[in-house]
Amino acid sequence: MKEDVGVRGAGPATRRHQPDIGIAFDVCPVADVPGNEQDQQVGRFDGGLCLSIMDGRTISCTRLLSSLEGLAADRGLKVQQTVSPRGGTDASAEQLAASGSRAITLSPPVRYIHTTCERLRERDLETGVVLSQALLESI
Repeated sequence: MKEDVGVRGAGPATRRHQPDIGIAFDVCPVADVPGNEQDQQVGRFDGGLCLSIMDGRTISCTRLLSSLEGLAADRGLKVQQTVSPRGGTDASAEQLAASGSRAITLSPPVRYIHTTCERLRERDLETGVVLSQALLESI
């Protein structure tokens, strides 16, 4: 939805459909390599699906975060909380458009982001599908 060029699609979609909950799916950059300081490491490659607490444009809904963590624990799914000092996802537009919505971003941790050789764990993608489905079924 044109997220990489300024979250242009999520805003109009949110204004049109006025959802109560917005779940953005994106990728989380991994920088857990030797030489990077701890504060530069957003997600860990084998840490599980990333549940974003905050990024450069969004502060996630704490109720959604807690619900997703509980659903993951109940199902034995590996997740990690992430905070990114920069960047943003469609969740920001979902929060701000029209009357807004509770929003969160789910992201598989990805090495070599924005290159032709990105790497991720397939199980993290599957966790994202299972968790989003479980969240919707719990509402």
